[in-house]
Amino acid sequence: MKTNLTLKINSGLIDNKGLGLTIGQDGHVLWATDYFQESESKIKIAVDLPARIDFTITGRKDNDTRVNDAGEIIADRYLSLIWFEIEDKLVYTYGIDYKILQYHGDDVDPNAPAFYWNRNGVATLVIDRPDPVLWLLDHPEVW
Repeated sequence: MKTNLTLKINSGLIDNKGLGLTIGQDGHVLWATDYFQESESKIKIAVDLPARIDFTITGRKDNDTRVNDAGEIIADRYLSLIWFEIEDKLVYTYGIDYKILQYHGDDVDPNAPAFYWNRNGVATLVIDRPDPVLWLLDHPEVW
């Protein structure tokens, strides 16, 4: 079943540039950018359910976290999936760590939130039912 997703992604920018992101399903690119230029973005994609949606994060460099003399972070290049909308239902990602969303990559802390991407890597969202309403009913923790 084909369904539409709207994704809200926040981006930490340094010198007006964020990280790169490619969103794909089954080897097909659904959406891509070399780098974000805005701190907030809404992205609309259509996916075939059931779905394994890959978010490939690129462009992170060693100097992408800037600190002041006191050691406090003053700027950081990152992406964060704040929420996604499926069947007119908002799914906030804060509570879904590693239940339906996984994040793996270069030096990714396994205890870090799955929705906060500050390293090159791949985050994967799994919607394992062909009907989005049934998937939502299977996962009451997301709404």
